[in-house]
Amino acid sequence: MDINDNEILEVVNKKGFKKIFQFDNKQTIQLQGGHICPEDVLNSEEGSTLTASDGLKYYIFRPSIHDYIMYGIKRHTQIVYPKEAGYIVLKLDVRSGKVVGEAGTGSGSLTLIFSELVSEKGKVVTFEKNLDFLNNAKKNIEKFSKLQNITFINEDFGNSNYKNFFDAFFLDLKEPWFYFEKVYIALKNGGNFGLIVPTTNQINQSINELEASNFLVDEIVEIFHRKYKINPNRLRPEDIMTGHTGYLIFARKIK
Repeated sequence: MDINDNEILEVVNKKGFKKIFQFDNKQTIQLQGGHICPEDVLNSEEGSTLTASDGLKYYIFRPSIHDYIMYGIKRHTQIVYPKEAGYIVLKLDVRSGKVVGEAGTGSGSLTLIFSELVSEKGKVVTFEKNLDFLNNAKKNIEKFSKLQNITFINEDFGNSNYKNFFDAFFLDLKEPWFYFEKVYIALKNGGNFGLIVPTTNQINQSINELEASNFLVDEIVEIFHRKYKINPNRLRPEDIMTGHTGYLIFARKIK
């Protein structure tokens, strides 16, 4: 395992503990009750077993995007969870070479996913008017990805002047209907549009405003995700689950 300083790594154990950390060959990795020496990490391969100072066994990996988003991102805002993100990218048809816009960068979780999927052949433009949020999102993304396909814009999307530019666009804003006209202009004909809102009254207003703005409303959906305890002798759901996170609305630009 060729490990470099500042690389993002992950240690896990069979009890479900996970820790994402930025490797430093001069610092120990602090865990629940013990620590792992950096020398042990340098001499290991991905998937290797490491024994902490308290005798507990851990396994070392490079984290997936899912684990990095859930356990590694520094959050200044609520994130779009992976359970929604996977559905969003399919509905918006986000793939290599696409040009994707986003308003409401937040902590950068969905921005990172868009960036990885459009690859170096595509482009992501993300708008965030809160400079602290934007700087935090940049740091989160730069720790994990080396791609240079994201344009970060520190302003309200309502002040932008894009026209027929984006293949897809996503809004994560408190009052998204104020931006529907701008999104319509910025999208290519037939372009995919998605947004997330936390309450049903926001759905009502969004539907009315989308139809008034020449969008074809395609779907409204809420996604639930229930995990199971990893115990083959007593298989059952976990005691606690993430309940409601948001409603997703998808639409297409029509002429």
